[in-house]
Amino acid sequence: MYDGREPTLQHQAMDALLTHAQASTLPNAAIIQQIVDFENKLYTAQVFDTQAQSLNTQGASGGPAALAQGQAGLAAAPNTFSLYTAWANLPPYAPAATQRTSVARGEAIFNGRPFIISNVAGINDLAGTNILPGTCATCHGNTNAGNDVHPQAQLDEGTGGSAFSLPAPDLPMFLITCAAGKSTPFNGSSVWTRDPGLALITGKCADIGKVKSAQLRGLAGRAPYFHDGSAAKLSDVVNFYNKRFSLNLSPQDMQDLVNFLSAL
Repeated sequence: MYDGREPTLQHQAMDALLTHAQASTLPNAAIIQQIVDFENKLYTAQVFDTQAQSLNTQGASGGPAALAQGQAGLAAAPNTFSLYTAWANLPPYAPAATQRTSVARGEAIFNGRPFIISNVAGINDLAGTNILPGTCATCHGNTNAGNDVHPQAQLDEGTGGSAFSLPAPDLPMFLITCAAGKSTPFNGSSVWTRDPGLALITGKCADIGKVKSAQLRGLAGRAPYFHDGSAAKLSDVVNFYNKRFSLNLSPQDMQDLVNFLSAL
């Protein structure tokens, strides 16, 4: 679960049966394992983009088929995504060449554009430094999937309690005040947030807002974005991080990144 409450898929399956399905007793371990085996064989990815068109042509490997052939849970080596490298140098007369080369540029930005990660609870406090070089793939490093490679790694997205929070007046906002002497790593002892995240499980002030980095496949069909739903569009997500981490992305860079994220 995104807030880290389930240690394993087996445990998650059991809790779902007892709560959502309202089962009076649990099935045996073999049936639980069958559920987990089924979950481990689900591969979701976009196969077509309205502008880039087919995502598995001209050397590209978008779509679920290529995803199913890989091994899940691997850290990026050397790049998180290598789906659209073949589109980087398409001739201008190739089908959808303008959009496809933009997708390839966005993939390269995601993989390799460096910036300094700072004020991120779950990263900087654990690393012992508030000046940590990274890329988008630092938090979304699972090869060709884009979630966190560590199964129970939660971090603060920064959508609550910071100057960069997105306006979302239709969503509830909560003020959480830490117990005396306690504080969050970077947002003080009194925090406004739309999603307390891991803190709801641990009760710890230091865990306010911490969630697991989401996987990115099929992203275009899953608006709104962020765990609190505060980003209506992918362009809002890109603009948020451009400001939060001073990425200095040009308008074309931001559009390339949006086009890439839209093709996953």
